[in-house]
Parts: sequence; C-alpha cells; structure tokens
Amino acid sequence: MYSAEGERMRIDHYDLQGEVQYRQQQAQSRKVRNLGPVPPAVNPPEGNNTAAAGERSSTLTLTSALTLQTARQSAASQQAATPPSPPAADVGKEQDGIPDDGLDNRQRLIKLMIEAMLGHEIELPKPIKPSEEGGEGVTQGDAAAQADEPDQLVEVTDTLLQQEQLNVVASASVATRDGQTIQLDLGFVLDWRQLEVSQRRTTLNALKDPLVLSLDGKIADLTEARVTFDIDQDGKEDSLPGLREGSGFVARDRNGNGTIDDGGELFGARSGNGFGELATLDEDGNGVLDEGDSQFSALQFWHPEHAPIALVELGIGAILLRPLDTPFNHLGESGTQGVLRQSGLYLTEQGKGGWVQQIDLRV
Repeated sequence: MYSAEGERMRIDHYDLQGEVQYRQQQAQSRKVRNLGPVPPAVNPPEGNNTAAAGERSSTLTLTSALTLQTARQSAASQQAATPPSPPAADVGKEQDGIPDDGLDNRQRLIKLMIEAMLGHEIELPKPIKPSEEGGEGVTQGDAAAQADEPDQLVEVTDTLLQQEQLNVVASASVATRDGQTIQLDLGFVLDWRQLEVSQRRTTLNALKDPLVLSLDGKIADLTEARVTFDIDQDGKEDSLPGLREGSGFVARDRNGNGTIDDGGELFGARSGNGFGELATLDEDGNGVLDEGDSQFSALQFWHPEHAPIALVELGIGAILLRPLDTPFNHLGESGTQGVLRQSGLYLTEQGKGGWVQQIDLRV
C-alpha cells in the first residue's frame, strides 16, 4: 500500500501498455454412419425424399465459462518497468498425458458420457483448414456400385462447437511526485464454450448418376423443384431434382420416338459411368467423341421441361472422354440435391469450351 507521511498520492506521469487478444470461433462437423438398406417397414412414403426412420433423435448441449483474473502490484524507487508476458490460459495444453483436445476436465467427462450414450466416439469439430490430402477420386467401379445402391438407413451425428475468448493484459509504470515508481501488472481471461451434439436416424435416398452438359461455360446446377422421370428403368416414376436452365442431360433417343423415355436413354443413369458409356461410341479410340464417330450426331441435349435437341445443332463439336475426379458433396440450393463426381470438357465449333459432368442425383 502506498504511504508517504500521510500525504495523498500524486501522480507525476505514467506509462501504460496493454495487449488485447479476442477470438471467436464456430466449427461444426457431421458424422454419418450407414446402418444398411432401409427395411420395407420404415421405407419413407413416395414423394418424401428425406424421411426420418426409427423416430430416434437426441440433442445434448454443454456450456462452460471460465473467468481468470491476475493482478500484481509492486513499488520500487526509480526502477524501470518491464512489460510482463501475457498470462496464458492453459486451454489446449497437453499435461500428464491428457490429450490436446481443447477441453477442460469437465467437458472431457461429459464428452465421454455422450459417447457412452451414443455407443460410438464423437469427433469434435476443428476450424476449417485446407486438407493435406487431395479429394478421393471416384473410380468407375465405385460409381457403378453407387448407381445400384438401394435407399440406406443412416445415423447422423451433428456436432457444433462455439467458442469466445478474451485475453487482456495491462502493464503500467506509474511515477509519483515524491519519486516512487509503482509497477502494476493486471490481466484477465474470459472463456466461453458451447458444445452441442445431436443425433438422428434418417433415410439416405439412392443416388443416380447421369451425365449433365451445361451451356455457356456454366457448371451443372440443381434446384429445389422436383421432376418425375423413370431414371432406373423399373417402370416407376422417380422424383428427381430439377436442372437449371442451361443444363441438360446427355441423351440418345434409342427408340426414335422423339422423346427421352427413361434412364436407359441417358448416359450413366444405370451404370454410374457415363463417360465409360460414351467411350463405347469412340470408334477410332482417340479418347474424343466427335463428328468422326458415327453416333456423335445422335447425341442430344435434354432438359426435362423441353424437347431434346441434337448437340450438333447447339454447335458442340467434340466431347473429351477423360474426365477429372472432382468430388463435391453439396450441390443445389440447399446442398442436398446431388453430388458432383467427375467433370469433363466439350468443345464447340467456335473453339470455346464447356463442362460435361457426372452428377449423382438424390432420388
């Protein structure tokens, strides 16, 4: 405590230094566990493309807050102040074999309890960062298998982690008029975290993967609107995501009736390998389907709301048959209409390019 013969403290000058660190983060993850084909008893009604099965759903929320304050005061005659190092919150620091998971003991215990209730380990989300590994390509065998998959019953676990942290350090060197120097070192840490884990069972409808060609340099895009079309040739109408204007299926009117009747007249809808099907029409084996191949003129661009039109009438002169693996899981307005698998190129007679893409449609 300051004391100078009963006189009140009078400040001559002071030097204040401070550091403020603020961080706000939100990260989420989703883990999908396949439980196998949907039993007939829980298959969703026709027209409902995503239905809950088993009526199992649970949500847990964990919130924690930490307030840490530090203070130090010293007085010395004519001694220079040395700015302190910021106090460190021990969040995320590995100690005594405890994993570096960013949780305190209470949070870690509740995480273990959640895992015991769910019956499997949960993964806490981390801030999004570029993956060190490239996206896995879709092989022709994989694509073919996906095309014949039935509706699957899946268990979806969503994890949402929110965090807000404030770290404040203040250092002041105060000189009084009677020649004393007072060193003040104050700091505090505020830390708030909330972890939400929810689990539900739902039906993941089968994916069908026809080739989609897009005009004017655009890429395939899907809409919330649904169209009916027998894509798997089983005699029943399927509900498909709509295609935006400018995108259409690569088709061939095999029976010559002037319309596209079912998935047998598209490329890839049944096999899951549309580029492979196109390659069977490459008569000279040069990896390009063009006007040198007799069946090229029979290929059509078909949007379900319009009549099919020949590719050559649109000025398309060639399709390159060696696509790139371009996996992306969230196509469409809500990100649930389809999955992008592969992307190839076509050329126009004017020397411009465009995209032909294998799209897995959520049926």
